[in-house]
Amino acid sequence: MAEALDPSVVIVLVLLAAAFLVAMGYGVHRTSAMKVFSKGTWGETKFNERNAEQDQYMIDVRMAYRDAMLRENRMQMSAPMKHESFASSNPRA
Repeated sequence: MAEALDPSVVIVLVLLAAAFLVAMGYGVHRTSAMKVFSKGTWGETKFNERNAEQDQYMIDVRMAYRDAMLRENRMQMSAPMKHESFASSNPRA
């Protein structure tokens, strides 16, 4: 049977895990935000903004996806229901 870890080992592991998570958070922040250089100094952090072309592209993609879903739903609603289990169990069929 495995023995339990010493409490000091657990504390060190928790501290290492927390340091790792902080480093990962910093990396994500570093790649998703940038500092603005203005008037010879580094200013406030500004998140990368999408331009108008990216916004329009995403709108077009969402609209095309929505239209495809609506078209598929209309086709399913207009098609006659064909259930083999219902047809075989229905005495009038």
